[in-house]
Amino acid sequence: VWGDPTNPAADPSVHDLQERLNRLLVDRGRVWRRCQPGAPAQNSIVVSTVAPDTPEGQAKPNGIQANTVLYAFREAVLDNTMGLDARYEGKSVPVAYLGEFLVTNADDASVTLQSTMMLDTLQQRLIASSSLRGADRQLWLEDLTVTSPQWRIDGSLHVSDLARGLGTVRLSMQGPQLAGLLPPLARVQAATTPFELRANLARVRQGFMVNSFHLQSGGNRVDLDGTLSDRADAALTVNMRGDSLASLGRLDGAVLPDLAYTLRGQVKRSGALWSVDDLDLRLGKEELTGNLRVNWQQRPHYEARLRSQHFNVGQFLPALAEPAGQIQVAQPAAGSRLIPDRPLPLAWLDSFDAELNLDLAGLGIQDPRFPQLTVLDKLRLDATLESGRLTARELQLAGDRGTLAAPMTLHWRDDMLEVDSELLSEQLKLSILAPSFNIPGLPNQSIRSRLRARGGSPHQLAASLNGYLLIESGHGKLVNRGMDQVFDAFTNQLLETINPFFRQDEFTKLKCGVVGIQFNEGKALLDPGAIFRTSEMDIMATGKVQLATEAIELHIATRARKGLGFSAGSLATPFLQLGGTLANPRLEIDKEGAAVAGSTAVATGGLSIVATGLWNRYMNQSNPCKE
Repeated sequence: VWGDPTNPAADPSVHDLQERLNRLLVDRGRVWRRCQPGAPAQNSIVVSTVAPDTPEGQAKPNGIQANTVLYAFREAVLDNTMGLDARYEGKSVPVAYLGEFLVTNADDASVTLQSTMMLDTLQQRLIASSSLRGADRQLWLEDLTVTSPQWRIDGSLHVSDLARGLGTVRLSMQGPQLAGLLPPLARVQAATTPFELRANLARVRQGFMVNSFHLQSGGNRVDLDGTLSDRADAALTVNMRGDSLASLGRLDGAVLPDLAYTLRGQVKRSGALWSVDDLDLRLGKEELTGNLRVNWQQRPHYEARLRSQHFNVGQFLPALAEPAGQIQVAQPAAGSRLIPDRPLPLAWLDSFDAELNLDLAGLGIQDPRFPQLTVLDKLRLDATLESGRLTARELQLAGDRGTLAAPMTLHWRDDMLEVDSELLSEQLKLSILAPSFNIPGLPNQSIRSRLRARGGSPHQLAASLNGYLLIESGHGKLVNRGMDQVFDAFTNQLLETINPFFRQDEFTKLKCGVVGIQFNEGKALLDPGAIFRTSEMDIMATGKVQLATEAIELHIATRARKGLGFSAGSLATPFLQLGGTLANPRLEIDKEGAAVAGSTAVATGGLSIVATGLWNRYMNQSNPCKE
């Protein structure tokens, strides 16, 4: 306890250690206020611990010893305007942390400090600058300079209310690359042009007020003014313009169009509702106007109302080229389904609500078969999504191939999708391959349908399908050459068997065609059937497909038209039966039909067509499709 008094080199006693500890604890928590720093030099600084208004000869020793660790702060003086207790008036309080320092030398009136870590530019400026001053309830920081490899900031700071953190900031910022200013964004590569930013910002009770904000980079400029707030209403005016969209950078590595642009709008906030009102976007000759709204409640609600007389989005999309070479068609395994029975990934339909109203023209989305034409040029959509129910009251699409209207309702609930859809099209031109004679030579297609279904997978939807589908086709040309690269071997065999001219002719001259299908609880009935008349052949089909089991039972009859210079008997298979399943179909000769029809079977087709008298009813007419 008392040590060994006979041995001076012995370890200190417990009482000696206790005394040393007490001396160390005396300075624990001590604060030296109103110190005067000198200029930092080689990561160290000399600080006077004597307040500037201390009378000469009355300064008390600071009691600081070498190797002590100190923490330095910038101070401001409290005053009675802050609503504080009177005893705090005139007291200094810390307003900026300067860092951790080690005392390398000390005397009664000053200490030499060395930072335990390298001082950054802001710390050095705060320590050395006499422009940081405090009075009343305010704080000024003038001639502020902060630098980094990506940018340099010059400015000033005025805190008008320390208690509430209110004040103003004036700054200018320059950098060699705009990319160094912006945060990293996925799929976006910002421009590498120099930039300059000037701003006058204020922190007020309502939030942040943007008195002025100007960002310039090359020929691009952004101007902002207004207020932003996380506690009250806000309104911010945005004005962005530039000589070329391409000068902003790249998107997914692709160069943006070289178009002059302007973007104007008012960003507003009222409670949980954020909106962009009076949106006006111009890209060269393209224009888009409207309003956007987002309500960030427990269940988000989105709204978009956009209008355009000409907004060519096609120039922002990659070219849609016709695929080259053979398309690989996956062959389903034996016993498998063509229509998958996987659950539909549509739970997102019930995760938010939305309203969408679009009236857009001049979209210019390129036709993949005819690059000089458009597949989608006009779009009109009026739709709502509420509690999992998507209602498209109006959906109209138009392009160089024709128009299509498809109002529908989709309702997702209990992991099931309910579908109620209509389809109406007049003068629609469809083709699988691009013909040499261009779109005007294709047949006009008229499509009408009304379909209803309910299920949790594509297979369940098909198995519950009700409604009808009617397709009527006018005269025109259909491409034959190249079909073997699109369809699988079975489909090509079927086409060649039905039409022996398919392989030798470049195209088929269609006189007319009609397909009528009725759906009843997943049973697709080819009723009254399908009829096609070409310049060489008459073709008719009837039958059914069970969508639940995918079983096929179709009867096909063909006949060469008169005046072609060969007999009908030269056709290899004038009556066929298509069986099997959708995944694994089988093509057979309708032997039963041939036996019943006798010698006339060649001319009249299979049993189901002969027995119902449909062949004579339709094919002996001058226009069987109309009948």
